[in-house]
Amino acid sequence: MAMGNAGFNMNNRTLPAVAGRTAVAAIVGGTASAITGGKFSNGARTAAMMHLLNAEGPSAWEKAKWSYEVRHKMNGGLKLGGNALAPNLTSIERTAAEEYTYFPKGTFVVVAHGSEHGMYLSSLEYASDAHIREFLEGAGYKGDRPIFLQSCYSGENGVAQRIANMYPEQFVIAPNVGMTNLTVSPGYQGERYFLDNPNAYYKEYRTNQ
Repeated sequence: MAMGNAGFNMNNRTLPAVAGRTAVAAIVGGTASAITGGKFSNGARTAAMMHLLNAEGPSAWEKAKWSYEVRHKMNGGLKLGGNALAPNLTSIERTAAEEYTYFPKGTFVVVAHGSEHGMYLSSLEYASDAHIREFLEGAGYKGDRPIFLQSCYSGENGVAQRIANMYPEQFVIAPNVGMTNLTVSPGYQGERYFLDNPNAYYKEYRTNQ
């Protein structure tokens, strides 16, 4: 039994929301089973599994979250704030990146503006490879861990691949297409950055890929 059409906000993909919808499906399925002469536990278990598979099935966005948030949370957790914040971020964007956003531990987090044409670190001038390297290493990057690149269009505009080519011993995690955002309101840890395109996901970029 799937609860997708039962008045729930299916856009709320937090773990508590998914658990709540699944619990309701289990109760309804178990009750229906008991009424028809079956076991409550069997009906509840079946209904919960059907709900998870049919209504909570992983979209590309969810697969991204599982891959680079839940997995890292299980293997080391999340950390608050970015490591390298572009100097042209607004005060609101900087606050969001420093105080409200949890990123995967074990990565060097870069937050910068980008467009279909490149990354810009100051005004609207697109950054060269030399400028990007200077920015990263000036913020303390030593090529010793993967880079989590929170920058719009960094998969499409080639920036993620360019950075990966600079550090062949590491890889870059970046959106494969489209825009990526931060939100400024406190909430569930690990859900304060997201991709606009529901078909987008965070991809690993490696040297000469």
